[in-house]
Amino acid sequence: MKIQLDLNGQVITLAVPEGVDPGVYADEVTASNAA
Repeated sequence: MKIQLDLNGQVITLAVPEGVDPGVYADEVTASNAA
Protein backbone atom coordinates (compact mmCIF):
# COMPACT_ATOMS: atom_id res chain seq x y z
CA MET A 1 0.00 0.00 0.00
CA LYS A 2 1.25 3.46 -0.79
CA ILE A 3 0.31 6.81 0.65
CA GLN A 4 1.20 10.30 -0.46
CA LEU A 5 2.17 13.07 1.93
CA ASP A 6 2.39 16.73 1.05
CA LEU A 7 5.15 18.27 3.13
CA ASN A 8 5.53 21.99 2.53
CA GLY A 9 4.51 21.58 -1.09
CA GLN A 10 6.80 18.60 -1.64
CA VAL A 11 4.75 15.48 -2.31
CA ILE A 12 6.39 12.26 -1.24
CA THR A 13 5.11 8.74 -1.82
CA LEU A 14 5.67 6.15 0.87
CA ALA A 15 5.17 2.43 0.89
CA VAL A 16 3.31 1.53 4.07
CA PRO A 17 4.41 -1.74 5.68
CA GLU A 18 1.81 -4.50 5.97
CA GLY A 19 -0.27 -4.27 9.12
CA VAL A 20 0.55 -0.62 9.74
CA ASP A 21 -2.23 1.94 9.93
CA PRO A 22 -1.60 4.51 7.17
CA GLY A 23 -2.76 7.39 9.36
CA VAL A 24 -0.43 6.44 12.19
CA TYR A 25 2.42 5.89 9.75
CA ALA A 26 1.87 9.27 8.13
CA ASP A 27 1.77 10.98 11.53
CA GLU A 28 5.06 9.36 12.53
CA VAL A 29 6.75 10.28 9.27
CA THR A 30 5.47 13.85 9.47
CA ALA A 31 6.67 14.14 13.06
CA SER A 32 10.11 12.77 12.21
CA ASN A 33 10.44 15.16 9.28
CA ALA A 34 9.32 18.12 11.38
CA ALA A 35 11.85 17.34 14.11
